[in-house]
Amino acid sequence: MVGSLLTTWVTFVPCFLFVLLGAPYVERLRGNHTLPAALTVITAAVVGVVANRGPYSPRTPSSPDGAS
Repeated sequence: MVGSLLTTWVTFVPCFLFVLLGAPYVERLRGNHTLPAALTVITAAVVGVVANRGPYSPRTPSSPDGAS
């Protein structure tokens, strides 16, 4: 019981803190023109990695011993 409560706490509390503490800065970040450009590059990189790995996924195991 204690382990499950601790796991829930350390999983969700940082998320709530990021949202609650970061909320005042969202409007300021919306005016930043560098941030959308950086996020576009990051999104393109992630899509490229997923597209590159996707065709091989059914044929190769994702864990070293082949267990799923």
